[in-house]
Amino acid sequence: MNIFKNLFIFAFSVVIIFLVIIFFDKLGMNKNFNLFFSSFLYSVFISLYFKNPFISLMCFFVFYSLLFVLSNSLEVLLMLLTPLSTLTLINLALPKLKNEPDVIHIPMG
Repeated sequence: MNIFKNLFIFAFSVVIIFLVIIFFDKLGMNKNFNLFFSSFLYSVFISLYFKNPFISLMCFFVFYSLLFVLSNSLEVLLMLLTPLSTLTLINLALPKLKNEPDVIHIPMG
């Protein structure tokens, strides 16, 4: 059951990212910024949802390889750099943020 839920989340996120790209394109947003922003949103969502770098990488490579097959554009390979860097930053930053105390105790005395 968990596999079906994860596949549904992956497929749903792919559909949403395609809709975001189309929506921003219809608004007249710069094409390069649109692609960067959309890939950034996708990478943040997938990285935070799955929380496993291997599964996140697998989702990224499946999504961007399908996108590359459909578009035959090198921009897709450049878009792949955004999720890889985002995943790296999330994996470096989140453990440090989890170890920080929630409340800072200031000694009074």
